[in-house]
Amino acid sequence: MAYSDIPGWSSFLPTYDDMVEAARDGDTIIEIGVAFGRSLAYLARKAIDSGKRIRVVGVDPWIDDRWEFPKDYPTECDRPSWGGEHAEWARALGGPFCAFITCMLRHAPKELERCIVLRCKSAEAARMIGPCRGVLIDGSHNYEDVVADIAIWRPHVVPGGILAGDDYHEGDFPGVVRAVKEQIPASGLEIKGTTWIHRM
Repeated sequence: MAYSDIPGWSSFLPTYDDMVEAARDGDTIIEIGVAFGRSLAYLARKAIDSGKRIRVVGVDPWIDDRWEFPKDYPTECDRPSWGGEHAEWARALGGPFCAFITCMLRHAPKELERCIVLRCKSAEAARMIGPCRGVLIDGSHNYEDVVADIAIWRPHVVPGGILAGDDYHEGDFPGVVRAVKEQIPASGLEIKGTTWIHRM
């Protein structure tokens, strides 16, 4: 059993390595946009293996109506909603949240036990969370939502912490690129693959 057996996307895992390495006992690291739990399971395992008391929080409303897909998604398919190419599989398990719980119980039960799971929207979660060592934004990819998430979570990140996000790709997710360029000064922006990183 391993995080890699969970369907989903996880191109930003090296950023989690950095967050965990920099974390101290009692620090919080948050993932906004959990999907089936692949990257959250990885983060939780890194936290466990570090031996540090790191609070790992996953935030996602798990609503079956959210998916921004690349322009080259097969046109003969019905537009998938939440979960992209895994949407029908998730529905067969009972829906997005059931799919998340099923995947975590099958492949990462110890990691799930370590996580705090908030089934709510990003803005709601921000009202419940204090300072963070790291925040990874991978929820809605709409321009307005990414702008809002950056504005909401940047004040939570402590000095020396990391605010980051996924899907920085002009062709597939132009809204993400536009939002990040407008909200993060170029001098403080680092791009690794499709991950954008802002060190506080």
